[in-house]
Amino acid sequence: MLLALALNAAFAAPADVTARLQDTWDLTELYPTVEAWEADLATAEEAANELSSCEGQLATRLRACLDQRFAAQKTIMKVYTYASNWSNQDTRDAAWQGRSQKAELLFTRYDEVAAFFKPELLALGAPAVEAAIAADPGMLQYDHYLRAALKDGAHTLDAASEALLAASGTVRASPEHTRGLLVDAELPWP
Repeated sequence: MLLALALNAAFAAPADVTARLQDTWDLTELYPTVEAWEADLATAEEAANELSSCEGQLATRLRACLDQRFAAQKTIMKVYTYASNWSNQDTRDAAWQGRSQKAELLFTRYDEVAAFFKPELLALGAPAVEAAIAADPGMLQYDHYLRAALKDGAHTLDAASEALLAASGTVRASPEHTRGLLVDAELPWP
């Protein structure tokens, strides 16, 4: 019964739910409409899935695969930012909570598909990675990621284990997500 009262209080409508314009995000610079967001969501899902074409190819296509990986990540971040900020404006809005969850699931899928990157980079070895950075000025934008992946080698699992760990991302984030919904639902407008 105590839980029911707490949940009721958390999701009860505040006295004044009228948002002042200065208290909201202007997300139209990301997407002018929900339909534009949905189209980019589909593009991001496709980009995440296509990343699997790089598996086993880093030795010969390192720059192209890094370009592909980070382009997909950029689109997914944009999709996620839009949905999560809209859902944070009113945590009681089920439609936006659903869109935010779609974006979170997409991030998990992306992490799962891209899980082979670090193990493959470790297999290439530091000399080959450093040679690739030195040979192509376009690789400088990835040097921090590449060197960090090599440095973290002792903490990197094999590709299958990394993928399994990445696939659990949404489940591992659930407690914090639930807490956020309950805590943020009670925040009054300034």
